[in-house]
Amino acid sequence: MNTKLTLAVLLWTATLTEGQVPTYQVVDLGTLGGNLSYAKGINSIGQVVGCAGTDSGWTHAFLYSNGMMQDLGTLGGLTSYANGINDNSQIVGNYSSGNSYYAFLYSNGMMQDLGTLSGVSGTSDAYAINNSGQIVGSFSTPGGWHAYLYSAGSLVDIHTLGNSSTAVGINDSGQVTGTFFINTSSNTLSMPFLYSNGMMQDLGTLGGNRGQSYGINASGKVVGEAYTAGNAGYHVFVYSAGVIQDLNITGDNGPPTVFGVGINSAGQVAISRSTNYHSYLYSNGMTYDLNDLIYPSEWTIAGVNAINDSGQIAATGWSSQTLGNYHALRLDPLPFGWKQAIETQPPQPTYGTCPNKEPGKDSLIVVTHGWTSRELNPLSPPDPVWVDSMASAINSYLTSQGLSRWKVCSYKWVEKSWKFIPSDALEQGKEEGKKLGECLAMDRWDRIHFIAHSAGSALIQAATDVIKDSANGSSATIIHETFLDPFVGFGRLGVTWYGEGADWAENYFAHDLLTGGEAWQFTEGPLEYTYNVDVTRMDSEDQAWTYFSTPSGITLKRCSETINSSHAWAHVFYANTIPPSTQPDSEGFGFPLSKEGGNWAFALANYPPGINSLKILKPPLGPHCGQGLYQTTPAVIGPKADFSNLPSQQSTTGVIQKNGYGIKLTPGSPAWLATFVTLTNSANLVSFEAKFEGTNGAGLLTVYWDTNMIGTVDERAVQPGLQHYMFKFPNALANSSHMLGFRMDSFTNIQSSTVITNTAFGFSGVSQPFRLSVTTNVSDGLRVSQLTGQSGFIYMVEASTNLVNWDAIALLVNTNGIVRFVDVGSSNAPKRFYRAVAAY
Repeated sequence: MNTKLTLAVLLWTATLTEGQVPTYQVVDLGTLGGNLSYAKGINSIGQVVGCAGTDSGWTHAFLYSNGMMQDLGTLGGLTSYANGINDNSQIVGNYSSGNSYYAFLYSNGMMQDLGTLSGVSGTSDAYAINNSGQIVGSFSTPGGWHAYLYSAGSLVDIHTLGNSSTAVGINDSGQVTGTFFINTSSNTLSMPFLYSNGMMQDLGTLGGNRGQSYGINASGKVVGEAYTAGNAGYHVFVYSAGVIQDLNITGDNGPPTVFGVGINSAGQVAISRSTNYHSYLYSNGMTYDLNDLIYPSEWTIAGVNAINDSGQIAATGWSSQTLGNYHALRLDPLPFGWKQAIETQPPQPTYGTCPNKEPGKDSLIVVTHGWTSRELNPLSPPDPVWVDSMASAINSYLTSQGLSRWKVCSYKWVEKSWKFIPSDALEQGKEEGKKLGECLAMDRWDRIHFIAHSAGSALIQAATDVIKDSANGSSATIIHETFLDPFVGFGRLGVTWYGEGADWAENYFAHDLLTGGEAWQFTEGPLEYTYNVDVTRMDSEDQAWTYFSTPSGITLKRCSETINSSHAWAHVFYANTIPPSTQPDSEGFGFPLSKEGGNWAFALANYPPGINSLKILKPPLGPHCGQGLYQTTPAVIGPKADFSNLPSQQSTTGVIQKNGYGIKLTPGSPAWLATFVTLTNSANLVSFEAKFEGTNGAGLLTVYWDTNMIGTVDERAVQPGLQHYMFKFPNALANSSHMLGFRMDSFTNIQSSTVITNTAFGFSGVSQPFRLSVTTNVSDGLRVSQLTGQSGFIYMVEASTNLVNWDAIALLVNTNGIVRFVDVGSSNAPKRFYRAVAAY
């Protein structure tokens, strides 16, 4: 299970291979109350800046982020325009004062005059800012406009070529591009330049006598437009390492016709052309008209100004909804292949073999496994041999004790548990368990003992729900459930579900670093309907100090906790308690507490289930954390999706009905709906309710995120009525667009429909950045450090002396946003590096 979120974020880069045609979701950024808006710049996280009309009729600079357009103000003037933004959300542009305009820097919620900051007076403009806060633009001098570079509080005139110049782009290496101008007796000629290492270099043209540059990427490639030989026409160029390349994208004769060009690190170029109000994307040697690539198609893209490394484009366009008025837009690339994914029919699920009830057998033991990582086992799922070993050990014990009425079954569902994400296996386990429960209910077993590990817990609980349903006539069956390091799901629903309805249930868990163990959120901690046993120290005695948030933030409230067991240890521990094997210090827990183990009555009398029931085997010396550590922070779910207002595509077969927050799919081999959603917050799961309408149908609902199938719901294996589902997908950032798809297939001639409602996106785990810092406080001679981050989670601090080998030194229980801690081992090392990690 991938559980660690460090302070670095990996972004998807929208590069395309040859032959792949990109598509884009159009995001209307709106206005500030007026009719018009224009997008000018975009950063790597999809924040867009530009200018927009206000309800007073004036134009103001704006920042668009997380679904909201913010007015940046005017520094007391009437108008302002934002041109560029960096990844720290620092914005540059200009504002008007009287009949002149002046460059500004907007940072930390404040707009400041760049001339005031640098001590330079006069009219000025600012066009771009890099992630170091360096700004480029132009300012007026007695001799004309000069390009400048603002850095570290100082504005430097970098003009050395021609009569005047302006700088329009800068990368993180400090390379600057722009245009310089040469006055002749008849006209003014423009030429592109690159400023690097203190020198302004003429980049030349495509053979003519005029050109301009518009943007620069991280590797120093410059994009612009220049005359070809004989001034036959303007073509778009890319300059790299001394070579100027003609992209053969043409403008008209006369003044330059490209009014907005950007280039990203993948070499994708966004191009506008004023003569026909179309815009284009150049990628991998191919040129595409953006108006042919967008959803919804009712928009017309009139101009573009910037493209980021994720392939998002800052654009301007109009539609019937804007009454022909220009609106600022963001074009978000959709994943290539989404349509092929949703149009490919998934196979109908198959299920495991139900145990036969043989003559003379009235009691059953079922042992099953959990999730198998497809990432770690890409070719085929490994056989969970421990299931057979445990079943064999139990069978040998029963034989030795003459308990002939018991049957032992290894229940394997390997193909369905073989998933990239454990929550997918959990949902499959629910369906597998329902089918198993239906079969076992018909056989009317006297007793059933379910033993499950990890996501297999959902399987045995679903089976228990069916068997204990009075409508099935099997509710008299006595059920004992044993959960071994149970995976409760990213929504933590298992905490209040596992063990419910059983005659008695027990939960054995261990703290480990594989399954989110540093936060004890997914497979570790008490359950509401079980007796809970912490078996960590039976496997490992590695400990770390645990620190809690305190009201003052200074006092160190700490205890010790064992951290370094394994996800598999719970089932190893349980197997070690099956006679004749013995587990030292087990205190009679494990298999002996079962009916077949001989101490069933003792378990019922002495170990009542409950969320506050907790037995720690082999407890450590010194202060122990106890219940204070087992907090569960549920997934945060956002507002419901309104399908009536989301752009979409749908199949030409079947019937698709959209009604506000709900949709209904009736298959016609098949029926599918692909909706294009723009996230205003980070998300890694989709939550919805669904039900099937029909009788004895064999429908299959498949859910897609981008190009991935993230879950299925089998009509044959779910309870009737609305059921809640939650499927996980890779972390998706705010200000990004994605495809959410639902597909309904029917595998028999009996038609049924599925109704989907209350669809929403959410995030499980830490969704906000966190940081470590050193305070000025000292405790017991040790420097006190501090973590600041999202409350409601537990963080782990690791230390290293070489940035290669890392050891866990502290757990931080963050309840108010700040936790302070000390490194008790720091006095033994000349230097230490620290990092914090948390589950996501």
